Amino acid sequence: MVDHENQSRHLNRYKQANDHPENTEQDVCQEKIYGRSHEVSLLSLSYQRISLQKFSEVFFLRGEIGVGKTHLLVQLQQETLKNHACFCVGKFDQLKRRQPFEVIIDILDTICHSLSQTDDLELVRKKLRAKCGVDLDYLISQVPKLRSLIGENTKSTIRLFSRFKSACRRFLKAVTAIHGPVVMVFDDLDFSDKDSLSVIQSLITDKSLKHILIILTYSDEATKGEVLDLEKGQEIEWKMTQLDISPLRAGHTRSLVAHLTGIDFGDKIRRLSTLIFEKTHGNSYFITELIHELKSESIIDRFVEGDSHDELIEYLNSIDSVTCLWNKRIHKLHEIDQRVLKVASLLGFKFDGFFLEEAVKLCSNHLQLPENTDVKSILYRASKQRVLRVDADTDTSQYTFMHDVVQTYLLNLWPRTNDAYHYAIGYVAKTKLNSKVMKNQDWLLFTSVFNLNQVRQMVVDDDDDGQDEMVKLILKASNCALFMNSFVTVTELSHNGLFWTNGGNWGTHYESTLSLTNNLIKAYQERGYMVECQKNVNLVIQNARCLEDKLEVYFSWINCLQSKGKYAAIIDFCVDHLEEIGEGVPRQPSKLQVIFEIIKTRNRLRRRSFSSILELPKMSDKRKILALRLLSAIILNSFFLQRRELLFLASLKSVRITLAYGSCEETAFTFACYGMLLAFLKNQEGAYRFGELANRLLDNCQLKDSISPATCVIAFSCLHWQQRGLDKLITVLLKGYRVGNQVGDIQWAILNGVTMIGVSFSCGRHLHELEDETRTFCFRMTAYDNYKDFLTLCYPLWQCILNLSVSSQNTENCELTGDIMNQGEMEVQYLETHNYTGLLILYGACLQVAFYFKDIELAFEMAEKLEKYSTLRGASFACNQVKFFSALTYIRLDRDKASHKYSRKVDKFIKDLKKTVAKGTVSCAPLLLLLQAERSSLRENKQGLKKKYDDAIASAQALNMVNFQALANECAGLVFLVCDPYLSDHYLTEALEYYFQWGAMRKVEQMETEYASLLSRSRPKVVTSISSSKGSTLSKRSKSETTNVDKGETAILPELDLGLQLEKRKGVLADFTDPQGLQFEKEKRIFADFADAEEEDNFFDSKNVSNNR
Repeated sequence: MVDHENQSRHLNRYKQANDHPENTEQDVCQEKIYGRSHEVSLLSLSYQRISLQKFSEVFFLRGEIGVGKTHLLVQLQQETLKNHACFCVGKFDQLKRRQPFEVIIDILDTICHSLSQTDDLELVRKKLRAKCGVDLDYLISQVPKLRSLIGENTKSTIRLFSRFKSACRRFLKAVTAIHGPVVMVFDDLDFSDKDSLSVIQSLITDKSLKHILIILTYSDEATKGEVLDLEKGQEIEWKMTQLDISPLRAGHTRSLVAHLTGIDFGDKIRRLSTLIFEKTHGNSYFITELIHELKSESIIDRFVEGDSHDELIEYLNSIDSVTCLWNKRIHKLHEIDQRVLKVASLLGFKFDGFFLEEAVKLCSNHLQLPENTDVKSILYRASKQRVLRVDADTDTSQYTFMHDVVQTYLLNLWPRTNDAYHYAIGYVAKTKLNSKVMKNQDWLLFTSVFNLNQVRQMVVDDDDDGQDEMVKLILKASNCALFMNSFVTVTELSHNGLFWTNGGNWGTHYESTLSLTNNLIKAYQERGYMVECQKNVNLVIQNARCLEDKLEVYFSWINCLQSKGKYAAIIDFCVDHLEEIGEGVPRQPSKLQVIFEIIKTRNRLRRRSFSSILELPKMSDKRKILALRLLSAIILNSFFLQRRELLFLASLKSVRITLAYGSCEETAFTFACYGMLLAFLKNQEGAYRFGELANRLLDNCQLKDSISPATCVIAFSCLHWQQRGLDKLITVLLKGYRVGNQVGDIQWAILNGVTMIGVSFSCGRHLHELEDETRTFCFRMTAYDNYKDFLTLCYPLWQCILNLSVSSQNTENCELTGDIMNQGEMEVQYLETHNYTGLLILYGACLQVAFYFKDIELAFEMAEKLEKYSTLRGASFACNQVKFFSALTYIRLDRDKASHKYSRKVDKFIKDLKKTVAKGTVSCAPLLLLLQAERSSLRENKQGLKKKYDDAIASAQALNMVNFQALANECAGLVFLVCDPYLSDHYLTEALEYYFQWGAMRKVEQMETEYASLLSRSRPKVVTSISSSKGSTLSKRSKSETTNVDKGETAILPELDLGLQLEKRKGVLADFTDPQGLQFEKEKRIFADFADAEEEDNFFDSKNVSNNR
């Protein structure tokens, strides 16, 4: 029996709810959500996790069009706004024709708007400057609201490819530290471009980013595959969550229909929701729009009153999809309105109403519209029909289509008239360029280029100079995209521009064709398309009219070859073109030629003082400048190939050209390389002097481009010969690393960083801190795909650090195979590319690890391979360190086999090392003293042996080289193991403490296992939380337990049999003896600047490191 009274009450409530039609279903629907409680809770939990914990998360949200993805995110937005978090949405456009990185820039704009709402804006600006550095200056030129927040960039534009990705990461890291959690939504990822996708990939592979939630919405499952399609060696470091949104079920559909219609009584809502569910299959957008149409046609009203059931069924049968609904709705508008909306759809999902007015006003004849068309009224009527949504802004009137379906439908209207629409939009965008009315000039530029490129014939017919103007416009857009690092866009635009020049006509369009081809070469180089790059390089070389036009392409091609590890091909290329400009060098010079060149150059230098070199006039001959640049490329690649004679010859020729023709930006690098040559020839004093000369030349140099190459060579082979300790080397290398990043000299920035890590490892830096910094450095540099071969030089050092410090099931003790690399695969890679320098780094790192873990056979194998491949020996401290471990290996073999088979090799190295230390290279003293002690241990008479080991330990302590302190103690403990167990126990216990202080926890574990019965002294147990060197056992010992230099109880340097007096040596080392570890702490602070030195919450803080461990 029907309850008529109850039904009447519900009917009155329904009528009251529908008395206010301005409350649209969209507004009502945003208040409630049906059937999504599980999805909402998952999103909410993800947000809570990234807010409370120090990690980031990527959320993949998949669902068909109209299923309710956007509505679901509205619920999350409300939660984030309550917590004052930053919530930003970027929507990809199905047209894919906007300016590069438009969605990324929109998101950064929203973030900047949130930052501008803070109370202390000056503090925000100061922190952003401190944390982002030069990257902020780059982003200011790209992000409009950042420009408003920080101010105009007054600095010169920095040329740096692949900057955008690293700049975005650093900016987001700064924002989360200043403002708090950030939620970024990338909507409709199916329409994303490759460049934007690469930015998203760079974010989700950055482990250092914290408190960020990225939500990716898409419809096609293949889109997720594109996101996860990472380069080899990359992996997603963020937590991943996958959520598939299915259509609403029948019960939830009923609740939604009841909410939209206001019907909440039994039989009516059951019948209506059943019919609607059968038609829409639970698609929430289809349901919403269908209810709106039923209400606008009053079919719902008549259905509620009980007399339109058949009418409802008939109407539903006429609707096949949501597109049919839009067909009915849009055709209710006048044809003029439809044409204006058609133009709007070609502008994008979001468009500027002012620009649309201008397009209709200036091109009404092309659009077949009346001259007095009132665009504002049309847009108002369209918003009333729920076609558009108005976004009120302070400066412009922004409009957004209600849904992608609406834009898609309008795009498909009158396809034959598309050319006229494209021409109108492109023409208006071009006329508004450089005007003060439209602020987004980049948008205008790319919009005009894209649309006019669709209608080439109309452009040519309309204007006699249209073709030339179009080429200039495309070139401007190509240069803009190149600066923005959108290399896919650069490729497309350059191809289009060459097409407009009649297929690259070098006769009539020479300048434009040259510029477009150069841009194309750079884009191919960055994308790794070597064949296409070479083809265009040859094209420029064949058609260039002068040497200046060839310069840029020369070095683009060299960089391209460098990225592929083609070192020999680079040398051949440079030699060929040096011959063309009259500065030829032989490909395979003989030793006699090198000796002759050394004599010739030395005679030239004898007639010059350093002051006269510093005052050399500026070089004006561009051919000679080109020759120096080509010779510099030969020097670098000869070093990788270990081609000693060619490296020497190129260095000597560079010096003579400089002395004859004057100085240029290559001069500092030239004399630094000459210093390296002297170091290879064992003239350490000369190497140091010319290193200092190169430093002074850098101080006088106005161009930053020359700093990074020169500092790397200076620190690698010149300065350490006269330096007391290695901390100054780290300062110099850090400067080279920073400047290389600033000016875009990435290859030398990486080489400075790798050298800095090697020096830090050699001087005993705490391994856990060094490993974290190495990891961050390697990740930062992986953004530059073209320089992977340079970055692989760091991997053996990184794996060596891990083998000594971290226990992992993926890591072998002795071989460099583990989480970072596979030794066998890396060795094959180096051999295939003939990168013998990388091979030597690999063998040297493996030699040290093998010796530490007592795999003498493997250490001997590595020592023999080092001797086979190394032709450039002894120029750096690392070279001496590797030779030192080789000598230790030979001594250990002779001791085990009771022979003197390798004694001649060891004695020769000791003799060379004596000369080096005698000339002032104090940092090599611990190596020499320990080798002398080990060499003496082979004799039967052990008298005085303890003093030699103590002297080696003391000299290492004076230099704060805790790694050599540990090694010297262990070597002494092994020697006295048979003849004096008590003394052996003392040395082994000391070694254990020093290894613990160094952070070599796997070595500590190995010693505890091997010498468990001998180690008598108690030592803190090895736990997962490793403290820094300041908190280690050794650093807490009293001063009475350490070597007391002032009282003279132990001489820092023992007698070296070099004719020096003991008191004089004491005086030399007393200057830099640092019992309190101040020098080491200074070096540690310098190296921490390798990350974000200005950050108050430094990621490399030792406390954070220990807690993470």
